[in-house]
Amino acid sequence: MKKHIIHGFFAALCALLFCGCASLETLEESDLTIAELEEKMEKAMDPSGAFRRATSYVQREMLKIEGVFFDDIYQIDLKYKKPDFLRLTTLENNQPISGVIYNAGSAWQVDYNEKKVKEITGADLIRLNMLHKLTTPTEKYSQIFKEIKVFRCKFADDDGEYYKIVCNPANKKNTVSVYVDANDFLPRRIDADLTVIFENKPVEFESSCVIESYELMDGVMIPQKAVSVSNGIESTTTVFDYKLNVNIPDSEFLPPVFTENKLRNRMDRFYNDSKDKRGFRRRNRRD
Repeated sequence: MKKHIIHGFFAALCALLFCGCASLETLEESDLTIAELEEKMEKAMDPSGAFRRATSYVQREMLKIEGVFFDDIYQIDLKYKKPDFLRLTTLENNQPISGVIYNAGSAWQVDYNEKKVKEITGADLIRLNMLHKLTTPTEKYSQIFKEIKVFRCKFADDDGEYYKIVCNPANKKNTVSVYVDANDFLPRRIDADLTVIFENKPVEFESSCVIESYELMDGVMIPQKAVSVSNGIESTTTVFDYKLNVNIPDSEFLPPVFTENKLRNRMDRFYNDSKDKRGFRRRNRRD
């Protein structure tokens, strides 16, 4: 499970952001356009405009991953700073074990246990760039996804009414569906059906989650508790801290330099430079 958290970080990110609940649904033509719906959602989630005006924010939440014989609990720290800085850190027992850093189009994956930093490139960087946009105060679904459709929606086992926002509906293997409450315009469910590239192989990723409660934190309506199932793994996230306009140094969005590895590299270079062509160490002699 720890390997899933450390090395499968994109799955963890999707589990936090893409959640929904599958059920028999009935779709009708929407009475609102995507622009009208997003305006109402913005007012519901950011009633005072504090989030849109924010230059930075910090969000901390507990992630509980439930299994048959175990329950793993992690802390997830998300830091954002304008114009385009993002840092996501996973902690266990108050110690960082993994991290993702995004800095103006460049990104790195950090393994604190192994003291390794790996640059993120290609398709992984494209997905991380989308995540960055989703965390940006001024971005909207209509600005991020190429194609969007909106429907009125009802569920067979739910008396509520919803708007369903289907992002990228032309590509069935990369679709995100957001279910917005038709009364308070807060997202309640989000489904994701994605194909991600992991270790150079396509991996089918399905996530289903319900946002159980919202809480007004620092003037913003935050999804305080959400329960999700991602590729058969059940998890619960609970936000316990959220602050806007936090003073975050730019240096926090740079990859760490591990002194131990730096010292080991210097020792390796010294050892290699002290060998002759046959592989034996030279003796230091005075001429």
